[in-house]
Amino acid sequence: MKKEVKNKVKDIADYAGLGIEEMGKDEGIRIDAYTIMKKQQGRTDPFVRVLQEFASAVVNHDFSKNTYRVMMLFFSTCQYGNFVTIDIKTISETLQITERNTIEAVNNLCKNNIIIKVQNLQDRRRNDFFLNPLAIWKGQTEDRRKSVKKLMDNKTQLDLFPASVKKIQEKI
Repeated sequence: MKKEVKNKVKDIADYAGLGIEEMGKDEGIRIDAYTIMKKQQGRTDPFVRVLQEFASAVVNHDFSKNTYRVMMLFFSTCQYGNFVTIDIKTISETLQITERNTIEAVNNLCKNNIIIKVQNLQDRRRNDFFLNPLAIWKGQTEDRRKSVKKLMDNKTQLDLFPASVKKIQEKI
């Protein structure tokens, strides 16, 4: 940041701080206002958060190689809010596996509630997918909490690996 711009910003911040302190005095409240100036940090590469409990459960689950590959493709292509828009043919071509194996892998992930399949609103022949927020999340933490609450309020099944004995509990 150029020195003159930095000084100008600091003067404005100091002036605003004095105004806040003065307002506090008028109301009989002591307010100490500080301004902290930080240089903006660079952006990081895109990433998703995988929850440890989910990762531990997946390690002990007997998925096929294709199911693991499809799951990783979903993880790598999800958008903010865990939304994945991809069709079976694209998955099949990307991973170079048959459409039948792709469908089997997607159904296995759906059965274990790792992905949630929803019908595309614009094209009834297509499905869109959401990754279960109890397993993985791409986005802000607060948005994840809201998403989990909304899905639970709508009675959406979120339990991962519902057929197994161990359920992953969510602490909201």
